[in-house]
Amino acid sequence: MFEYNFEYKSGSTGGRIILNEVVESTDAPVASPGYTILWNRSGRVDINVDGKVTGLNPDNLFFVSPQRYYDIKIRELSQLYIIEFDREFYCIEKHDSETSCNGILFNGLVDTPRISLRQNYVNDFGRIFSSMVEEFSRDDSFKYEMMVLLLKRLLLMSVQLAKTTIDSYIYLEDNQVELVRNFGVLVEKHFRESREINYYADLLNKAPKTISNVFAKFSEKSPLQLINERVVIEAKKIFRYSEKSVKDVASELGFPDPAYFSAFFKKHAGETVTDYINNVRGKNLHNNTREM
Repeated sequence: MFEYNFEYKSGSTGGRIILNEVVESTDAPVASPGYTILWNRSGRVDINVDGKVTGLNPDNLFFVSPQRYYDIKIRELSQLYIIEFDREFYCIEKHDSETSCNGILFNGLVDTPRISLRQNYVNDFGRIFSSMVEEFSRDDSFKYEMMVLLLKRLLLMSVQLAKTTIDSYIYLEDNQVELVRNFGVLVEKHFRESREINYYADLLNKAPKTISNVFAKFSEKSPLQLINERVVIEAKKIFRYSEKSVKDVASELGFPDPAYFSAFFKKHAGETVTDYINNVRGKNLHNNTREM
């Protein structure tokens, strides 16, 4: 699968970062235990994340949050790089003020964002990747600090691009982007506990109407629709990659009554739980979780 495979484990934190060049399609979905960045340099690649397929053109960036299952299908000869890092190597939540990528690149409401690299950024990204490859080959006391520095630079540039190229963000002011970002982070953290707008409004210290007004500019979907969509995505992932019962999944997602969960799923997924399970489990998909 890989043309080359670089890996570094920090002696101080135990965290790991991996850089691969992918040369062939994956055989089955894999779940990264960390954050995943894909850069398609050339050719055509399809990325399937939890059942949703996104096509990557040359110089597209793509971001996958932890524990999302994905597989890669190379449609045309490509040059595809993948960076994976775990929370122990660099925790984007703990160091949120450094990159502000949590809620935009990862764990956000723009699910698995795709970014087109502007030409003036291509060389910058190329230099960062080249510097990373050099650092993987070095053995000195500052290796961890240098790797984190390069990763942060990559994340910062990606956030800048996301804010200016992803349609959902273009028409928002900076404070509105922050509201959307923080709302998305909270939804990712609490969607199993609450699907009520007031719950998140209280956490953000904002009026529900304020949130709704900002989201009217951000998305065609309301905040409530986005919360419900996140629940459905998680339910589909669990059904697709496990043998858990409807009752177990309902309980895991905060539904004490399996019948109410089934009605919720049908309303928001457009099909019954039974039909969905029969469809995805009938395809004999395999769990293939890669360890870092």
